[in-house]
Amino acid sequence: MSSPSDETKLKRGYGTGHGADYKPWISTGRFSSTGTASSFPDWKTGRMVELLSQGELWWYIKLRWCDSVADIREQYPLLPREETNEIADKLGIKRPKGGNFTMTTNMLIDLEDGRKLALSIKPSADSITPRKKELMAIEKKYWQERGVSFSVAFKDDLNREEIKNIRDCITVYDKSRIRDEIGVVRHLIAHKKLIVDMSSPIDYRGIITKLKEDNKWILMTSTLTSPSELC
Repeated sequence: MSSPSDETKLKRGYGTGHGADYKPWISTGRFSSTGTASSFPDWKTGRMVELLSQGELWWYIKLRWCDSVADIREQYPLLPREETNEIADKLGIKRPKGGNFTMTTNMLIDLEDGRKLALSIKPSADSITPRKKELMAIEKKYWQERGVSFSVAFKDDLNREEIKNIRDCITVYDKSRIRDEIGVVRHLIAHKKLIVDMSSPIDYRGIITKLKEDNKWILMTSTLTSPSELC
């Protein structure tokens, strides 16, 4: 699938906006044959997020779960292109694809305290080739000149059970999706009204039993639906 030109993308507002209005520079449609790219619904804004690898998906889920993160803009363009070419020249590095290419950062993260973090996501430290190191050096310098911290994150550093638990709970972030008692617990966890260890398997039935034994079940679920529908 051919990609629109940079000029077309700029006219269409790609790489601009925040929250639900953000338009990533790259869409997963260009990478559908890889089997790892995916569009993922942000459970807080409803925007379909364009993620190009499983590592990006997992890190998006991990970071979006953090209360300190206000927004994440994926596939963020490093514009203008001439600037990254100049950085490459200064560093003595070959320009990206001969200088005819707009680089992107996997994720530009806006924190609640106003700071920003640019994040490059890789499967593992071993996956970084010499050429990738050069491109990351360009990326790091680009963000340094804007006063933005740049970091590299690895998929291998994430806890798979934690990612699984978050994904399970956010499926019922919207209370209209609650269908049973386990859905109620997942909804409460998704909204941080129930705090549990997300790094280990969650015993949903055990949580329900304990809440009922402590006479907290009706109190915690009273704003969701009528008690008769939960028992």
